[in-house]
Amino acid sequence: MTEIFGPDVSFSRHSATTVSGGFNDIEVPAFTIEIGGRKAYEPQYIDRAVNGTMNLLSYVEIIDREIKVDVKPIVTNEWREVYAEHGGFVVPKVKLLDAVKKAI
Repeated sequence: MTEIFGPDVSFSRHSATTVSGGFNDIEVPAFTIEIGGRKAYEPQYIDRAVNGTMNLLSYVEIIDREIKVDVKPIVTNEWREVYAEHGGFVVPKVKLLDAVKKAI
């Protein structure tokens, strides 16, 4: 289901403490999407979420539309929290899925 939605990454392990995890526990297909950071929505993610929603509606034959998927997601069941050693602001210098290598 997530593949036709078109996310960059699909985190496949669920938790009963989330809405989608609770539904999955009772065998109701569900997933959660993110369309930006806290209190800030990003237009490119909203456009992709609308397209993904239309794909799902087409998949379950609610609407008649060609399914359009631009990306194949990276699927993982591993997630790690990274905590800052000091307070402050983080300004990311890379985007999601950018290739990076360890500095020398």
